[in-house]
Amino acid sequence: MKHALPTILATRVRSAVATLVAVLDLAACGAQGSGGGGQEYPTGQITLIVPFAAGGTATTTARALAPYFERELGRQVIVKNVPGGSGAVGMNELVNAKPDGHTLIVASNSTAVLNPLVNNVGYTKDSYTPVGLFARVPHLLTVPAGSPYKSAADLLEAARQRPGKITIGTSGATTVQSIELKALAKALNVDLKIVPFDGGAGALTALLGGNVDATLSNEDETLPQIEAGKLAAVAVTGGARSAFVPNVPTLEEQGISAPGADSYVSFYGLAAPLKTPPATVSRLERTLRGALSDKAIGDGFTRIKIKPEFQPATAFRTLIDKSDGIYRPITSGHQ
Repeated sequence: MKHALPTILATRVRSAVATLVAVLDLAACGAQGSGGGGQEYPTGQITLIVPFAAGGTATTTARALAPYFERELGRQVIVKNVPGGSGAVGMNELVNAKPDGHTLIVASNSTAVLNPLVNNVGYTKDSYTPVGLFARVPHLLTVPAGSPYKSAADLLEAARQRPGKITIGTSGATTVQSIELKALAKALNVDLKIVPFDGGAGALTALLGGNVDATLSNEDETLPQIEAGKLAAVAVTGGARSAFVPNVPTLEEQGISAPGADSYVSFYGLAAPLKTPPATVSRLERTLRGALSDKAIGDGFTRIKIKPEFQPATAFRTLIDKSDGIYRPITSGHQ
């Protein structure tokens, strides 16, 4: 009996140590799932980077989403415009940020997929974590209201008759619109003169001034001038008619197509730094899904002529990879 008490004490000590280890393991798991620090995400202000100057689709959608994220996550969301390098400056700020979910970006196919294919920007399509898609914006092939070209077929026929003389403005030399036009010109064996400008506003100003024959621009950027009667859309990209201009036929309806043409849209989604904890990504994904089902958000998107569309992180990654497959052959040898 003289050895019973030490034995009981030793057993109790071993039990206490095992319990403590288990508690510490659970705490560590909780810290990993919440983004670190042992506190539930988020623990501070969230910065939502827009990798362009203020204005345009990325900025307007970010500002529409921010109030909902603030309400649901209980933290301030700052929309931060970081222009430069065709979006590369903002993307690099994201990929070098701490992967804790407190720095996000509005990722588009132009900045997140195409830019790394045509420029040495310090990141690739695999350098960030997709959170979810929130919009796909078709492009409108647009001419002045008094143009002799009443359809995309008219415009392309003129290009066949006058090689290199038909000018189409875009928002930049390495934007998705310019790449799409190059792909169409190659597929249809026509010589189009693609004229890049510094942003969509510059291309539309040139069109209104009669300095180019047409533009290929984001729908939301073009619609105000169409509604004012100054411009006319002759085709919509993306494989389906737009709810905002339902009378405008698609390229395909006019017998015009190229590899991947049904994907000729500008897409926008949220992305986080690589290695952001899965639980944090899941919470952000759920918040984005909730935002796009919220009537106030939907009404806000409609006012800026954008139809919200949610896709989860896995589907967004698939879309990114698909876009890379479409753009890569067109841009081969560009760098």
